[in-house]
Amino acid sequence: MAAKNNKLVEEILLARQENRPQQGQILQATVLAVNSDGIFLDINKNYEACITKNELGAKDLKDYKIGERVEVCILEEERKTSGVYRASIKRIEEKASWNKLNELREQNLEVLINKVVKNGAEVTITLTKQRAFIPLRLIDYKHESLKNLDQQKWVGKKIPAKILELDESKNKIILDNKTVSDEQRKAKINEVISKLFIGQEITGKVVRTTKFGAFIEYDGIDILIPSSELSWARFNEPSDLISAGDEISGKVFKIDSDNQQIAISRKQIVPEPWTIVDENKFKVGTKHKGKVVSHAEFGFFIEVEPGIEALLHKSNYSEKEFPVLGTKFEVEITNIEKPKKRMGVKLVPAAIKIESDVDVVTAKTAKELEHAK
Repeated sequence: MAAKNNKLVEEILLARQENRPQQGQILQATVLAVNSDGIFLDINKNYEACITKNELGAKDLKDYKIGERVEVCILEEERKTSGVYRASIKRIEEKASWNKLNELREQNLEVLINKVVKNGAEVTITLTKQRAFIPLRLIDYKHESLKNLDQQKWVGKKIPAKILELDESKNKIILDNKTVSDEQRKAKINEVISKLFIGQEITGKVVRTTKFGAFIEYDGIDILIPSSELSWARFNEPSDLISAGDEISGKVFKIDSDNQQIAISRKQIVPEPWTIVDENKFKVGTKHKGKVVSHAEFGFFIEVEPGIEALLHKSNYSEKEFPVLGTKFEVEITNIEKPKKRMGVKLVPAAIKIESDVDVVTAKTAKELEHAK
């Protein structure tokens, strides 16, 4: 009888030894108890495991019920208690997240910016809840979520990104926002281009002005209005005419699908001034206030109305009466050819009225001022 009992004990011990959990092994376990420190589980009725709160994973402690079956990862055997192992649920979830990221290497991910540091932004991947990093050079400042914001105000914003580097052994995830943003912008531009046609009138808000023109936002993209298409009248800078936030309209005159460029003209939505010249108002002998807008070898051009310029030939002023760019005074029309868009004028000495209260300057001084401009 003793021999049989000894044999049974040996078989039990052997079975227990063969079923001993191994480090890294994934096993099914049953919840035996839940307390403030974590949960205690049974493994195959031979061994026990404990999982501390920081190894629980996504579920809260209160969500675990006695008798519930859960999948655990064995970490190591407790040194003080034989047959009891430390286990983790979080490690299984993390492994699943890494596997998921490997599957999504070529896809776009949504990320939440948590912190902006010197070299980039620390983010959380929405889908897997993993922490990652985007270098500053790979962040698109013009992305809709970040546009016109200081870097520190990026925190809390969601942007798209693609996996650039994935190293599970180093727990390292590097993402790229700029490439994704560029791709999305190109797709959006192509979508808008497919709906536009030459001559179509569109309206948008000015987002910024530059020396070469202005950009309006239309249907989610920026469209250029070149300086030459802003107005029939002369001006120095686009900002002299329009400001960010202004709502303006224009006609599409350029659609370049290959280079993804769209340009519109603001001045094409109104008649060219020369085509609607009031012939009763502008005729030989009439006097008008004018502004010196440019200088040529043969004289000066005087703007008598926005978009209407007349030539003050050098024969109509003396070296001592050298006009200064930007000054305003009265002129008299000497000739006009509407079909050729030409008008000649002469000074009206008795009626000269310059903004600076200086009627004329010497030729030498005027030329020096003009050169300084």
